[in-house]
Amino acid sequence: MSCVKLTALKSEVHFLRLKQAEFKRTIEITNKAEKFVNHARSLGFERDRWAYYPVDIDEAFTFGEAGYLLEQTENTASYYFKPEMLHIKIIDEPDKKTPNVRQSQHSADSESTKTNDVLLKLRGTFIAKR
Repeated sequence: MSCVKLTALKSEVHFLRLKQAEFKRTIEITNKAEKFVNHARSLGFERDRWAYYPVDIDEAFTFGEAGYLLEQTENTASYYFKPEMLHIKIIDEPDKKTPNVRQSQHSADSESTKTNDVLLKLRGTFIAKR
């Protein structure tokens, strides 16, 4: 009878040690997560510390202008661009179906005008630190 009790107690001690180790792992993971969240907060990664600026462009541009606009969507330490949609179509000839096609001059002295090269559709959101 005492042998059966001893075996049962050893089994219970083993089970409790496993639970204790699991509990320690849970505390370690929780502490690491808390440290990570506190570090993120110290860097300003809280929702209310960021401003959101929607972008919805659907216009014709020269290649240079379109390139400049796309360069503005690079991410930096103080803002980033969350893209939703980008579509670029080369404009062969201006037609009445292409929206917002405008004439642009190459220089103030140039007499010739050139139609825009691409139709740029860009939608997304700039997210910047306040």
